[in-house]
Amino acid sequence: MKLIFVGDPMCSWCYGFGKEMTALAKLHPELPLEIVVGGLRAGTTDVLDEAGKNIRLTHWARVEEASGLPFNREGLMARKNFVYDTEPICRAVVAARVVAPDADLLAVFRALQHGFYVEAVDTTDGHVLARLASDALRKLGYSIDMTAFYKVWEADSTIALARKVSHGLVH
Repeated sequence: MKLIFVGDPMCSWCYGFGKEMTALAKLHPELPLEIVVGGLRAGTTDVLDEAGKNIRLTHWARVEEASGLPFNREGLMARKNFVYDTEPICRAVVAARVVAPDADLLAVFRALQHGFYVEAVDTTDGHVLARLASDALRKLGYSIDMTAFYKVWEADSTIALARKVSHGLVH
């Protein structure tokens, strides 16, 4: 038996469920946790306009009220020409699995979410993702630097694996 969490780091409800998922994993340490990244808006190329930002802010307000987790609304609204593509951040979760297969991927997943929702960093930028993920992995005791992580993140094999994972072909 195992726990399977299907989510996307840029899904606000997945972010809102983070505390509960962490508590569940801690409550049942005997059950391995498998994370399947869903690719909520993977590959989108549309620039997020004001209407799209306002829709997300409405969702974020509901999630914040239900979960108590913080959201940096100003960070989203200040972004110009932002493409809400979730593929890069989902690939960062897959890359973390590649570089540290036995790591607590939920901690990495949540660190990436924190970067997007609280720090308001650009989680479509591979260098930003490499910093967030390598920092999270170092906190877990892995000696993976940002440059090494970025190389794995940008590798064709990781891109292909992320596509397979988001299409349910690999867990």
